[in-house]
Amino acid sequence: MKEFHIIKTHTAIILLRLVVCALFIIHAIIRLSGDGMELFVGFLSEKGIRGSFYIVWVITLYEIIGGLLLAAGKFRRLFSLGFIILLIFVSIIFQGEAGWLAREHNNSSIEYSIALIAALIVIASSSHQSRVAHHKN
Repeated sequence: MKEFHIIKTHTAIILLRLVVCALFIIHAIIRLSGDGMELFVGFLSEKGIRGSFYIVWVITLYEIIGGLLLAAGKFRRLFSLGFIILLIFVSIIFQGEAGWLAREHNNSSIEYSIALIAALIVIASSSHQSRVAHHKN
């Protein structure tokens, strides 16, 4: 029996990488607009985390710069690991109290972070030839 593929595996991994990176970049840009930075700093400070101002800036810059470099296929394993560590931190600090599943009018659940971690594991383990610059049809 002949298999039918809508998209080749390496193309799907590139698409996955671009979408995941876009999510991180957009998330950081939205945080920079309005009062997102102040709210994040305040939340971390309430949790007793020292240096919250600097932590928030490092996270935000990492999401933008790391997201752009990872989207370009640079340092996939390193940036994927960094994002995984960030997601674990977020899951413990933000989502630990909310539980596993999203509830109505509550988006603080952990399943979104778990899905991103799984996607980052796929991205990190993808072959070197899955970079956008080396993509061939």
